[in-house]
Formats: sequence, structure tokens, C-alpha cells
Amino acid sequence: DNEESDDDDSDDELEDLLNFDSDNKNLFLDVFKNINTDSSKPDEEVLNVTIKKNLNESNKKKNRKFLIISKEERDFRKKIHILYLVCMIIHGKIRNKWINDPMLLNFLLANFITKKVLTELHPHKFSNKKQLNGLYSRKFLDGLKRLMLFWSNIFKVSNYNSGIFKKKWSEILSNDFPSESIDFNKFVDYILRLNAGRDIAVQGFVALLRAADVNARLVFSLQPPDFTSISKTNLDLNLEMETDSLNKRKRLGLSPTPLLRPLNPYLSPYPVFWAEAWNPYIKKWITIDPVHFKIVENIVRKSKLEPPLNDVRNQLTYVIGFDKFGNIKDITRRYASNYLSKTRRKRIDRVDNWSLWYKKMLEKLSKKSNNKKSKLEKEIDFLEDLEFKKRDINEGMPNSYQDFKNHPVYALEEQLKQNEILYPKKACGTIKLKGKNKLLKVYRRENVQKLKSVRAWFISGRILKVGARTLRIRKAKPMKLRGKNFTRDFDEENEDVRLYAEFQTELYKPPPVKDGKVPKTEYGKIEVFQKSMIPEGGALIREKFAARAAKIIGVDYALAVEGFEFSGRSVTSKIPGIVVAEEYKEAVLLVCDQLCQEQIEQERNDIEMIALNAWKILINSLVVEDRLNREHGEIIEDKKTINSKDIMESDLKDN
Repeated sequence: DNEESDDDDSDDELEDLLNFDSDNKNLFLDVFKNINTDSSKPDEEVLNVTIKKNLNESNKKKNRKFLIISKEERDFRKKIHILYLVCMIIHGKIRNKWINDPMLLNFLLANFITKKVLTELHPHKFSNKKQLNGLYSRKFLDGLKRLMLFWSNIFKVSNYNSGIFKKKWSEILSNDFPSESIDFNKFVDYILRLNAGRDIAVQGFVALLRAADVNARLVFSLQPPDFTSISKTNLDLNLEMETDSLNKRKRLGLSPTPLLRPLNPYLSPYPVFWAEAWNPYIKKWITIDPVHFKIVENIVRKSKLEPPLNDVRNQLTYVIGFDKFGNIKDITRRYASNYLSKTRRKRIDRVDNWSLWYKKMLEKLSKKSNNKKSKLEKEIDFLEDLEFKKRDINEGMPNSYQDFKNHPVYALEEQLKQNEILYPKKACGTIKLKGKNKLLKVYRRENVQKLKSVRAWFISGRILKVGARTLRIRKAKPMKLRGKNFTRDFDEENEDVRLYAEFQTELYKPPPVKDGKVPKTEYGKIEVFQKSMIPEGGALIREKFAARAAKIIGVDYALAVEGFEFSGRSVTSKIPGIVVAEEYKEAVLLVCDQLCQEQIEQERNDIEMIALNAWKILINSLVVEDRLNREHGEIIEDKKTINSKDIMESDLKDN
């Protein structure tokens, strides 16, 4: 991979963005369980049968365990995946900044952009008569194609062996792939000499489009290692398959596909960088590949730049667009034809917690926030989001049984979890399994209802409706306390747990506060797991001295329980504050402020007392030392070592 000297801000951004904790975000299910094969006690009459064990099958089972990585290795792969994402997005951001260099753009405009090209790219500026947007769009596309062919003819891609590609896990820490360090001066020199690798060739073309005043994007298909892979892979297996396939086509007299096949077997023939240009006449992004396929594409269904799923060196998982304004956006949905069924399963944002982190990371790296964008930028984002939603709808149902698992739109009844049901149970289609004549009904994911117990729904701020019937009954397991997360209900062992769906519940409304009296439980507290559980006429105060302040004023209050904390086998309530009547809130807050000031003053006095005591000890020790010196003389320390014989002789002389 190419490396460059980053800006000073890049290191700070990297430290901020890698502030994640993966301990409480489990991405994998434990599908390999130990099977208890203990035989039961034999009866009085026993029939002994000797069976020869197949050693090959037993060895396969043993070897299968060693092919699966450990949990520590899974966490390591996940962190490397996230680190790679951040580094590559910063890499694309820096290259995009270099492309916007004014001196580079002025040079390209003066030497390579002709008036004819400008006339085709901006037909409304050079047309005397107003024409339809369709004609303007046709001229705009012709100008893009003309400029693309011009650039591909004058730019010499000299090093096909260099470029970014997807590495396997066994290759991550190896030094078998030397890379060239490229700084800004070398980057500009490559473009001006019109001789560089295929990635810089595409980046130079983006600079050429921006020099022609076209709203162009640099598109970067990140190639992070697959963190969802839980098996140990063979290094050379896929590489041998790629080489054999290429040699077979040569023997048959066929040209390698696509148009350009790199000499380096590690590189994919599909691009990692390409360009997009905003067509203002049809309000769409136009895809341009000036190096590999040399096409101008208006994507409707499947893009020609999408690599096949069996391409191990190029996987279209994250596609990031960098525009000339410095904005960064994930545009994978445009290029992934099976985004919901296949691509999404390989991404870090498939989990809600990491989805928030991923969006925040892109927003932080973008030069402008959503509030600071211009009217044109907001319009482009709005139209692009509509396009992505339409592509989600038009993708349709998966054609594989495995792809239905955790699919965001469609679901199969056979793949539902123990705490999930279908309601209403209306099928929207069917799927036929390969090799079987059985048809499985397909349902909407929005019809999948999660089941919870009465206590779990109460923690969510909901209670059962009158006449609600149990949808499912399961045996409760012993409560397991893990960390600080409360994941199970307070149910006894071997006791039936009745489960209900959300449509059988309603919002819980606690008793209101009357005459300044706060409703309490039998333990003298109030449960406020959600904001809606705060009683009418009451106020939640999250202050350190809230309870003490309420006692000083003499108003009624209740300790607010918001959750539970676990330590070993013990459970303690999480109490961040109190609930008082609304009319007493301001008075309690004033007393809390006064108590905080008193505590600060007390801490300051304690520090002063400690310092005064230290000075007192020091002065007393100096006084004692001075008195001893006056009464008994000073002790002169000699650096030379004094022998015991010399000391005895001096004592005799004194006597």
C-alpha cells in the first residue's frame, strides 16, 4: 500500500476515532457447542457390539477444531479491521486534499482543458438558446467521455504491480509486500510527468475534472481484511486458483477479463479508485473509470465495476466518496448489487452500536458538518439518499437460505430466535431450497416481534394490556451476572416465564405526585428506568447532594432507581438522584449548589491544614537541629572513611 506524510491533524483524528471498547459488543455467536455423549447406565442384560472406528473421520473432527480461531484472535481481527478503516479513510482524505491543490488545478486547466471540452461539460453556459435538460445531459456525458479518453491516452500507467489490494490475515503482519512512500511533491510530480501507477492515474483524472469546474468525487473502495472470517485460511490456495484460471484462458487463446489484467497476481483486475461526476441536468452521479474499463456509466442496476464475490483480492465492502468540498460519504449502496443480503454482513456497521460509531467517524473526518453545508450540497445528499432507498427496495429477496439470516427486510420462520414470533403472520413470498421441492414462506422483518417477560417490559417502561394472552412459555434459567449489564429477568430457576410482544403492552403511567408526596415502592424508592416513568408533577434531580438537600428543606422525596450494578453474585441498585415534587425542584437545586460550595471550601481547608502541619513539622525539626548544634556542636561529615582505630586514638587524646 502507498504511504504518504500525513498532516499534523491526522494523528489527532486517529487517536480520537480509535476510542472504542469492544468488550460489550459481541459480534459472533457460539455455534460450536460441546455435545454430551455420556451413555446411560446399562441394564442387566447387555448386548456387546464391537464397532471399528474410522480414524480418518475422527481426525477430521479433531482438525476441524484447530481450523477455528480463538476468541482473542477474533477480537484482534475486529480491532485490526477498524484500525484499517480509519487509516484508509484518512489516506483518501489526504489524497483528496492534494487533488484540490490550486497550483495543480491551474496547471491542468491551462495545458489540458480545451474550450471544446468546456463547452461540452457546461453546455448551458455556452448555449445561446435554452434547451432541454436531456440535451444538456447528452453533451455533458460526451464531454466526460472525451476527457476520459484523452486522459487515458496521454497518461502512461507504468507500474501495474503497485496498488492497494485486500490482504489475508496471514499476510497482515508480513513484510512481503514492499510499498513506496509518497509525499505531496512526489504525488504532483507523478501527475505532471503523466507517468505513475493506476491509483495515481485515477486521482490525476479527478484533478482534471475539478480543473474543468466539474463537481467530481474521488471514489475509494477500501479493502479491509474480513473480520467475520473465523477460520484459518491457507495462504496459497486462492492464489493458485487465480493463477490456474489465468493460465487456462491463455491456453484457450482467450484474453484475460476485464480489459486490463495486472502482472502482479495479488492485484485484482477491478479498480480500487475511480471517479464520479455530478450531472446537474439529471441530478445524478455519473461513474467514470479512466484506467481499467475506460467507461462512463450511469448506474441503474448493477455496476460494471463491482468485482465478483470470488475475487479474493478485491471485495466491494466499503466504498467511500470524497468530494471537492471535503465531504466524506459512504456510497457502497450504489455499487453493491446485493448490499442487504451479502455486503452488509461483512461490514462493521451491521451492529447498531458500531453503526453509530461508523457514522460519527465519517462526520468527524468530513470537513463540513451537515449544518454547515451549502444548499447545493444538501440537495445532492437528499437526492442521493432517495436513490439508495430505492435501491434497497429494488434489491428484492435473497436467493440463498443463509442470506435470510439477520436480513433487515425479509425473514424466515425457521431462522427466528427463541424470543421472536411473527405477527401478523402474512407471507410476502416464497423461496425454494436447492435440491428440495419444499417451498418456504418469506415474511417481512417488520412483522417479527420480540418477546419479553412482564418484568423486562416494565424495565422498558411498558406494562401489559388488560386481557393479554401469553404467546410463549419457556423455562427460566438461573440468573447469570456478567459485568455491569443486566441481561436477564429476575426469575427463579425451573419457574415458567411467560413472554409477551410489544403490541400487547402499553406505556406505563406511574401515579402522579399529590400534595408534594412522591409515590414510592415498598422499599421507599421509585423506579425510573425510562423518562416516561417519572410521575406527573415530579422532577428527577441528578445531583450528588440531592437527598441531603431535600432533608434539609424538609420536603418529601424518593430515591430514583435507574438500573442495577453487579459485583460477583450480589445485585445493587443504581441510584443517580432523587424524585421530588416539581414545585420544590428549584429550592433543592439551590441547596445542592450551596452544599457543593461548602464541600469545595472544606476540601480547600483540609489541603491548607495538611500544608500547615507539614510546615510545622519542618520548622520543629529545624529548631531541634539548631538547639542540638548549639549545645553539643555541629556534626561535620567527612567524605573520607574513618576507621574505628582512629576514633579510639582521638578519644584517648581528649582524655
